[in-house]
Amino acid sequence: MKTNKDKIQGKGRSVADSIGYFGNNANSIYDNANFVYLQSECSSRSQGLSIIPSNFRKVCALFTARKTIKRNWANQKDEYMKPNQIDVDAYEQWVNDGIIYSLFNTSSNQSSLRDITYKDKKWDIQNEWFWMSPDIMRDLAIKHNNQAVLADYEFCGAERYVYVTLQGMELSMEAQWILDRATILVHESFKYREIMNKEHPEFHLNSWDAGWYQIVKILKKYMPEDLKAFREKYKKFEDLMRPGVYKFGFLRGGVKESKNGTMSSNK
Repeated sequence: MKTNKDKIQGKGRSVADSIGYFGNNANSIYDNANFVYLQSECSSRSQGLSIIPSNFRKVCALFTARKTIKRNWANQKDEYMKPNQIDVDAYEQWVNDGIIYSLFNTSSNQSSLRDITYKDKKWDIQNEWFWMSPDIMRDLAIKHNNQAVLADYEFCGAERYVYVTLQGMELSMEAQWILDRATILVHESFKYREIMNKEHPEFHLNSWDAGWYQIVKILKKYMPEDLKAFREKYKKFEDLMRPGVYKFGFLRGGVKESKNGTMSSNK
């Protein structure tokens, strides 16, 4: 995790109350894989926008609508449209689950960074997408005698936007499983955080609100089978989310499954 110091003329911009940045290149399925992403701060690219509380749900919905659809020769030029909300309750439930989908996607790069240098200034970047209570992370730091994380909690241990947003939110059984399992993995991997931080201080794992993008670094090295199992379950969750892209009118038509298991538009 680092800033790109070479691209000081970057075109991305953040607004004052930004809680993240949504890379949203073009409007067709073609760019879904490589140029649609989430991160904590603005990008050097201009094809995106700041995420603020008033557009948070819309961003999560569109991110889900784009990342669940894989491009192929038949659908890659299909264009996204404004979703319909004829069935408001069903749509809002789908968006709730889309928030969970957006937290743990491989293109979700939200991170917590401390004391980084950019344009000759020092910056601390908080991860407003962290879904767990700061008090739980404090207790984990105390349990594992991780003084660095405990000090960071004392420095900036306020509840993050996504944690507050999720309180009382109704989720599907599948989305709740993903959220709960990710939380368990944070607990189980915490014992490796200090040693991993010593080996790779560039991961900023001393941040109490280190994001999933950072936590995966620990899981890859110390708990690879757990990470594999999580990703398999997440893939099934993604398969359940995909039909909503067509049901709610982000794309025309429906979906059909090909022999190799990929999905394509069915117009």
